[in-house]
Amino acid sequence: MVYVRVKEVPPGSGNYYQYLVKGERDGGRVRQKVLQYLGKAEDSEDTSVDPSNVKEENKKYLPDLEIKD
Repeated sequence: MVYVRVKEVPPGSGNYYQYLVKGERDGGRVRQKVLQYLGKAEDSEDTSVDPSNVKEENKKYLPDLEIKD
């Protein structure tokens, strides 16, 4: 499963960044593998993606994501 993760860096700062991540099994656990840094997010709830920011090799995941208009 591929999704957008919004992370606050550093914690408590109010600076949010988006990452395209993929859930991968590692034994009995699911780990997040970062596929690509997408840029600064508007807020902690901003998970929409601008397709022009996505690398060509990751565009195959776009149908699963919310696209910015």
